[in-house]
Amino acid sequence: MYVEPGAVLTYSLYLPPEDVPDDVADSYVYLDQWAIDALQAVGIDASYEPLNDIVHADGKLGGAAQLRTDGAVLHHTTMSYDLDIERMLRVLRIGEEKLSDKAVASAEKRVAVMTDHTDASRATIVDALVAAIGDTFETRRGSLSAATREAARTLAAEQFDTAAWTRKL
Repeated sequence: MYVEPGAVLTYSLYLPPEDVPDDVADSYVYLDQWAIDALQAVGIDASYEPLNDIVHADGKLGGAAQLRTDGAVLHHTTMSYDLDIERMLRVLRIGEEKLSDKAVASAEKRVAVMTDHTDASRATIVDALVAAIGDTFETRRGSLSAATREAARTLAAEQFDTAAWTRKL
């Protein structure tokens, strides 16, 4: 996944397995439909494309991934709000094999960004997503403890904010 601060929207759902369809293909559309509804509410003509994409007629707006364990399903989706597609392509170095598998002439034509399809601000889209998930799932507001936030900062500084991690690809 390619993520630029402020240029993407991401969300993760952590659910008990009994709340998620057993069929993986069915679960992707089930767990992302609320987001598609929210995008449509702000004027983006989004839809679902199997197996795990949120799309617009002009290209892919986002994609999802899942991890299933005995006790939970983790569903994560990343969507491009105002992504610098040229930079993404330079960083990811997408090869011809990947492009031909997707049956597209170029990755630039395959990726779409929300800002090309709505005047809604990032904050407005986030608000629409928050409202839509609350309409679909039982949610509750919460916050992380100071200790948890500090542990995350420490982990980020010691492991993820290092040259070794960045060059791990």
